[in-house]
Amino acid sequence: MAALTSVLLLASCGGNTPVVNPPAVTVGMVTLPANPNGYTLTIRDSAGVVVAPGNYNTLTPGTYTATYSKDGFIPETQTFTATAGGTTNLVYPTLRPNTVSGAFYMDASGKMVAITSAPDTSRN
Repeated sequence: MAALTSVLLLASCGGNTPVVNPPAVTVGMVTLPANPNGYTLTIRDSAGVVVAPGNYNTLTPGTYTATYSKDGFIPETQTFTATAGGTTNLVYPTLRPNTVSGAFYMDASGKMVAITSAPDTSRN
């Protein structure tokens, strides 16, 4: 009986060790430098859905936009592509001050239009 047990043990320990492959990397990530100017960064996927900052390291491969903004400055948007296993290094731009002054209204198409002078009512 002991001989039979030894043979079975040896047979079960054969050299057929299964090969375990690591899972394929299916996400990309972005890295960000320091943000000394206090800009707000908003990343959106190609459908326009905002990506939460906690998910910047698990981006589904595809095209994204990164919009940098701060009160009193003109926002700037950049496009980048996330690839599986890749890292995209985003760099904060230098935003230009918003120097628009005066009075404006928004027309029916959503465009801001400057009010340059009062209407001429002398012809009525």
